[in-house]
Amino acid sequence: MKATFTSVVHLSISIMMLFYAFLSRNAFSLVLSLAMILIYYNEYKSFEDADRSIGKLKITRTINRTVCSELEYIEVTINIVNQGSRAIPRMMIVDVPPKYIKPENGKAKFDVTVPQGSSIEITYRARVLAPGTHDFNELVLTVSDALNYFYSEYRFNIRTTVVALPLSIPIKIDIESLQRLLSIHTKGKAIGGAYNIANIRDYTPGDDIRRIIWKVYARTGRLMVREDYGEAKARTLILIDIKKYMWNIGEEPNTLAHIQLRYARSLIEYIARNGATIDASICSGIIPKVVESVNTALVESLYRIFSVLDSGGGCESTIEVYTQVPGYLGRVASDYDAVVLITNLITLALEGSIALEELLKVFNGKLVIVVLEDGTREFIGVDKAELFVRSLIEVAERGGARIELPSESFRVDLRWLK
Repeated sequence: MKATFTSVVHLSISIMMLFYAFLSRNAFSLVLSLAMILIYYNEYKSFEDADRSIGKLKITRTINRTVCSELEYIEVTINIVNQGSRAIPRMMIVDVPPKYIKPENGKAKFDVTVPQGSSIEITYRARVLAPGTHDFNELVLTVSDALNYFYSEYRFNIRTTVVALPLSIPIKIDIESLQRLLSIHTKGKAIGGAYNIANIRDYTPGDDIRRIIWKVYARTGRLMVREDYGEAKARTLILIDIKKYMWNIGEEPNTLAHIQLRYARSLIEYIARNGATIDASICSGIIPKVVESVNTALVESLYRIFSVLDSGGGCESTIEVYTQVPGYLGRVASDYDAVVLITNLITLALEGSIALEELLKVFNGKLVIVVLEDGTREFIGVDKAELFVRSLIEVAERGGARIELPSESFRVDLRWLK
């Protein structure tokens, strides 16, 4: 229990007035001072009753949905049931949201009265500013009397979780360099059959498949046949490398971590639409976590991938740790047609060539390194970044890998946040 400044002033004035009444034999001052002391005592007893009722409270916090996209609003509901026989005349509720959850009105702070044997419900909106898992934990209740003369603060640990998926942004990929990865097929008339058109270039998007096939036949004399789709599509491993420091590079909601996670989701959806089987891995902490066959239930699989990552967290190991990923699934590197590492210039520069060379060695000839440059060249310096990219390409080509430098911007207009 603590007393407020108002309480101290009230008591001081009451005592001084009581002394004055005795010294001056003033009946009015005596009655007034006694009334003030009685009010003070009544507030103290009222606070004691309210303070004892704290153990009779049942508190829950719920969120209207457990999965959302970054930058969307969620509704957080706090429900308090007073199972005691005494009312709480005044209670301040402060919900402490995670770092990347921003309440719509700045703070989730509410003053309420909780009658005996009843419940109250408070709902507020908040915006999710980052992908990953967000854990609501602490809820602070400050119980006081009606005049706020006395108060006690209580902290409750009520865990509630929401997972935010990164934004998905349309992307384009160089088909020639990634055709094994994408395994582009067009379904034929027969069930279970598909035409493999990955190596055909003389058509435009939207052309009828029959026109494409007859053009190939007229030009080459080769009649295309349907292939079994299950055997034809590639198996791809996607490695998403996120470090803690990436959340501090750039301005929210366009930090390097935000950008890299948006690209990861966009790439997974792009490859899944083109028929490849996808295994994905993301590291949070020391050991990577793996999700198998992402393409079979895409939304559910995206949830399983990004729920691994705590917002603001990341991998504490070097990129070399991803060489262990195939073994977690009971596979070997040769089981994959392509392995895609999503990373950035800063991470590769900090970790050096040894970790990269180990990846090149394990995923021999199958590694595609997607290097995101958005915002990193300014951080490193344009000239240094150019030199580093050239040396990186040399090392990658020497190890049989390919480098992809996406040209799309994965930034979000800050006006979205207003």
